[in-house]
Amino acid sequence: MLERYFKKGTIFKWTRPPTTQVPLDGIVADKVARTTPMTFIGTARDMGFDRMMDPTVTNLYLQQVGLRPGQHIKYRWLDYMPGRTAKVRIGNRNILTGPMSGCPIARWQAGGTNYVGHVGTLLGMPAKNLLVKQAFQAIAPPNTTGFNPAGAWQPGEMSQVMTAPRITV
Repeated sequence: MLERYFKKGTIFKWTRPPTTQVPLDGIVADKVARTTPMTFIGTARDMGFDRMMDPTVTNLYLQQVGLRPGQHIKYRWLDYMPGRTAKVRIGNRNILTGPMSGCPIARWQAGGTNYVGHVGTLLGMPAKNLLVKQAFQAIAPPNTTGFNPAGAWQPGEMSQVMTAPRITV
C-alpha cells in the first residue's frame, strides 16, 4: 500500500494527470486520463535535510518496504471530471485522485465489480453540484460508502500544510 511509501521526507518524481474537461452533465463515466509515471527519487535526508524526515523513515525501513531510488511506483489514476462522477474498477493497485477540495469519494459494488468514484463537484456552482450528486445517487446501490477527504482536516491544519516550507528538485 502506498501509505508505506508516502511518509514525510520521501521524494517522488510525479506529474498529476490533467483535469479531464467534460460537459457539466452530471453523468457517471469511466476514467479516461492515463496514469502518469511515479518514481521514488530519494529522501530529504539524502539532500541534507534531516529535520524534514519522519524519524521512522530509516534506511532499514526503506529496505523493509522495498523502496529504492529509481523505483517505479504502481498505482491507478482516477480522474477529477468537474461536473461528472469519474469511476474506476478497484483492482490490485492503489488508486489516487485529485485535486481534492471537498469532492466526495465513493465506493460501491455493481454487477460483482467494486468501483471507486470521484464525485466531481465544483466550487461555487450549487446547481451543477446538485445535478452531479443526484446522477450519482441514482446509480448508487445501497452498499455504497463514501467520505469527504477535506472533511478530515480542520481549517487550521490545512493552512499549516499548505504554508509549510517546500523543497524543490
